[in-house]
Amino acid sequence: MEPLFRSRARGSAVALAAIALAGIAAARPAHTAGDGPQILNSGLLGPASAVNGVVLRFDRVMDDVSTRAAGSYGLRVRRTGKRFTDIPFIESLYDPQAYVLKLKLAEPLDPAAIREAVIVANGDAILDFDGVPLDGDADGAPGGMAELRYAITRGRSLTVKESDGDSVNLSVRAPAQLVMARRVDGGPVQFWLKGVSAGSTVVKGRVRKSRTGNGKAVIQEISGTKGANLDTIVNDLNFIIQRVTPGDADPIQSRCGCF
Repeated sequence: MEPLFRSRARGSAVALAAIALAGIAAARPAHTAGDGPQILNSGLLGPASAVNGVVLRFDRVMDDVSTRAAGSYGLRVRRTGKRFTDIPFIESLYDPQAYVLKLKLAEPLDPAAIREAVIVANGDAILDFDGVPLDGDADGAPGGMAELRYAITRGRSLTVKESDGDSVNLSVRAPAQLVMARRVDGGPVQFWLKGVSAGSTVVKGRVRKSRTGNGKAVIQEISGTKGANLDTIVNDLNFIIQRVTPGDADPIQSRCGCF
């Protein structure tokens, strides 16, 4: 398989990036010289059998070379107890028009075996198109380490409270199981389906509106849905499902990962 990117001299890479970005420069968000770019959203990539990467979306056009440097990122995972294991990224793919970066892990992970995951990014080494460092720690100034923390749970009935107070539940019957990843600082959640029994696995859901909520549940992705029946939630206007991924195709190669 051809690698996702080839190393190039910085001068030629910047020149090529300038040509590619000329048509979209006018659409770049306005910002002052002092503020650093931000990571707007993130997610774990991969099917129910094996998470193999992450996706990050920035708020503006980023520098091609520094943003693609896989060594500026990492993933820390906790399976049991309190000990974390560091897993490096080995490949990257950056889309300057969507502000999206995808990173491939050195080894795939079973999401059902993980209790916590932390995506880290070295803001001092990651620059936007104007050379301003990433505001990794979100303190309003360029630079700093980003730590995007996910709590991961599993079961046949999983409930999560959204930032507006609404309560969202998804459930399945045995032998199927749900795995849920949620950013601890809020935002849409991801689900994986494991052990699907074709024709008999039905995913059900409900949204309980809080006094302060809008009664709408946003799900970033449901993966591993091949053979499962999702009609109950897909046809429910209270659910906003951004992506449904049926099979085990490599998302680094086959899906834009935009959100």
